[in-house]
Amino acid sequence: MPLLAGRYRVGAQIGHGGTSAVHRGFDRSLRRPVAIKMIHGSAASGLATPLDEARAAALLNHPNVARVLDFGEAVTGAPFLVMEYVPGGTLADRLKGDGPMPPAEAAAIAADVAAALAAAHARGIVHRDIKPKNVMLGPTGAKLVDFGVAAPVGEKPVDAGGRVWGTPAYSAPEQLQGQQSHPPADVYALGVLLHECLTGAPPWQGATPEQILIDRHLRPMPTFPDQHAFPAAVVDLHQLLLSSRPSRRPTATEAARVLREFAAGRYPQRRPKPVTRPQVLAAACVAAAVTLLGAVIAHQAPAGPGEAGPTHPSVAATADLSTPPPDTEA
Repeated sequence: MPLLAGRYRVGAQIGHGGTSAVHRGFDRSLRRPVAIKMIHGSAASGLATPLDEARAAALLNHPNVARVLDFGEAVTGAPFLVMEYVPGGTLADRLKGDGPMPPAEAAAIAADVAAALAAAHARGIVHRDIKPKNVMLGPTGAKLVDFGVAAPVGEKPVDAGGRVWGTPAYSAPEQLQGQQSHPPADVYALGVLLHECLTGAPPWQGATPEQILIDRHLRPMPTFPDQHAFPAAVVDLHQLLLSSRPSRRPTATEAARVLREFAAGRYPQRRPKPVTRPQVLAAACVAAAVTLLGAVIAHQAPAGPGEAGPTHPSVAATADLSTPPPDTEA
């Protein structure tokens, strides 16, 4: 492949998603390694253009956000982003290779992601696709990447075809409903990511919104694998991050504060009070849920569980299924 923009040499692919591939690269002008994100032509069907993504990330000058260094188009017309190269691989790779993390390490990574989210939210940006695949691990900490489906606060997460974008397993209930984008949706995904760091898997399984919504109703609020290893403040934080009600979730700033203190060992290791969520969903409700969900299954296959993409044409009929009854909330 010829040099991009006359200066960037493209190397081996180091990652890929539904609309892009990331390559190791080298900037011949400044003589430094970079990461080059090549955008596929199909990306134009998404919510943001590649230039929108570049501008959103460039607004965030934060140590936990991978810097965008340049933007351009190849001779084929395909857009590309040049980004800071983070040598440690993704959080997804780390979990796949080594399994669950020790509590302090998981808290430190989640704190870095929370700090990055706080910076984005302060700029009025909602990321909307927080997951291990979009977190890079570097020598100075974790860095958030991929603002390809980010949006301004208040924007609806649907494209021209009425499809919701995101990765179902990490999407907040209101995001799956197609409601306006607000910071609590990112905070919910942070809770899913924290749980996965500690257990090796998301708390609820499924590749489609329908499967995720059913699993969230059928299974209680997840708990840490070893509650005794965490102070009450961290257990409470985990529960609040995963609350089905956006108003109950803490801010990303508050989440970062609690997680950093725990990672630094500044919380006493005491047995937390149990947090329970009674499971009161009757069999009739489950049957109704399955019936309603079947009516809105997309005709277009969604992206896989590790990729962001349009999930389905509409979930208006399932709005009541993604919020548990008031007496079942943890």
